[in-house]
Amino acid sequence: MKNKYDEKIHQKITAAYVPLKELILEDNGKEIDVIKYFTDYSRVLGSIELIIHSFISAHSETKDEEILSVLKEIRKNPLRESSLSEENALASAIMYGMSEELQRRKLAINEVHALLDWLIHEVEGRLEKGESYITMLKRFFKGGIKNKKNLIDELKKHLPFDVLATKELQETLIKNGVNIKLGERLNVEDVFDSKDYGGILCTIPYEKQVFVVSLTHLKIEKSHQLSRKIIEYQNKRLNQLKIESVKIRPKKDRYYFFLNPYTDAAFTKCPECNRKTKIRKFPLVILFEKTKIIFNLNKICKFCPYCELIIAKKDEIKPIIEQMGQKSDDMFVCGTLDKEDFKYVQDNQQNCNMMKMAYPFKNVWNFRVEPAGWIIGKNNMK
Repeated sequence: MKNKYDEKIHQKITAAYVPLKELILEDNGKEIDVIKYFTDYSRVLGSIELIIHSFISAHSETKDEEILSVLKEIRKNPLRESSLSEENALASAIMYGMSEELQRRKLAINEVHALLDWLIHEVEGRLEKGESYITMLKRFFKGGIKNKKNLIDELKKHLPFDVLATKELQETLIKNGVNIKLGERLNVEDVFDSKDYGGILCTIPYEKQVFVVSLTHLKIEKSHQLSRKIIEYQNKRLNQLKIESVKIRPKKDRYYFFLNPYTDAAFTKCPECNRKTKIRKFPLVILFEKTKIIFNLNKICKFCPYCELIIAKKDEIKPIIEQMGQKSDDMFVCGTLDKEDFKYVQDNQQNCNMMKMAYPFKNVWNFRVEPAGWIIGKNNMK
C-alpha cells in the first residue's frame, strides 16, 4: 500500500509531469563533459538529488544499492515511462525530478545519458570505497560546508555586484545563442547554494534573459571587498572537481597491449585479426617495478580498433627511459590515462595518485614474428 509520500509524488506527477520522451531531444553528436560544463547541468543534477533526498527522508529503509539499481535501469532507456507503484516509486520520483527541469530547458539524449552516468559513477564510486552516497546526500542537504554558507551570506549583503565574463561563461552562453564578449561586465542579482554539484550559483540578467551561472565561472574584480574570499573559494572548488572526478569514476579495464620488441616489424596489420592498424597517440602509464617509480608517456602507437589492441615499439620507449636513469627491462606498461587526466598529471606531478587515474589493460599480449605471419604467445599476462 502506498504511503503518504508516494501519494504526494503521484499527485505532483499527475499535475506537472511531462513524459521525458516529449522533452528529450535527439542525439546532437557532442561529447559531453559534465565537469567542464557544470553551469549547464547543475540544475538538472540538483533537481534529481533533491528528489532522491526527499524520497530517502520518507523511506529511511532505502539502501544505496537500490538507488544505484534504479539509476542504471533509467539509464538503459530514459524515454521509457515507469508506472507509479511501491516497486517503482523511486524511479518515478527521479523521472519527475528530471522532467521538472527539462521543462525549463530540453536536453539531447546523449546529454541525459552523460548526467545519469555521472550520478551512477557517484553512487558506485562511494560504494567501492566503502562509503555511503545516502550519508553524503543527507550531510550536504543538512547544511553543506560552513564556509560556503558564510560566503553566500556575505555575498547576499553585497547584492547586486559586478563580475566579468570568463571564457567558460562565454562558451556556455554562445551555446544558448547569446554572444558575449570576454571580460564583459555583468550584474549578479542573486546567489544560492546548489549543494555539491554546482556549488554557489549566481543569477545574471542579460539581454532580457536570466542565466544561472556558477560562481567558479565568473571573474571578480580585485577592488571588490570579498574578492580574496571569492578567489579562494573558486580555487578550492576547481581542485575539488578535479579530485572528485578521479575519486568517483570507476576505472574499468580497457584495451589490450603489446610491447613490440622487434626492430624490423612495424605491425602495419593487426597480429590478431590481420586488419590494417591505425596510428594513435596514447598516454601510457609505466611502472618501474624495482624502484616503484610511476611514469606517464604520451606515445604514438599502432592501434587496432577492432581488437582494441595498442602496439608500442620498445626501441622508441627505451631511449626515453634511459634518460631518466631507469632500465627498460624493469619497466611494465600497465595502462592508459584519459587525455584530461594526462594534462592534470603534467601540471600536478606531486599532488595526484596516477594509479588511481589509470585504466589498466584488459590483458598484455606477446606475439612472435614468423615467416608465415604472427602467432600469439603462450604466456599472456593479465
